[in-house]
Amino acid sequence: MVDAAQFADARAIAPVTAVQDRRAGDMGLLVECKEAGIAHVRCFPLGGGGSPLGTVRPGKVAARLGAPTARARSPH
Repeated sequence: MVDAAQFADARAIAPVTAVQDRRAGDMGLLVECKEAGIAHVRCFPLGGGGSPLGTVRPGKVAARLGAPTARARSPH
């Protein structure tokens, strides 16, 4: 999770266009992103997190595309 201090540090170093976070727990951070025009996106990796989604949907996508499941999880 990105906290306010990390966000401030990042903004001091370079322009920030988006914050990617696994949880949206800090409403202050969400408001600050909104006010600054910075996107806040949830991180939900298809192959991670240990949820059934990590194996079921990529497997279905892979089957539909005729590709290995590992390839369906890859962004490349």
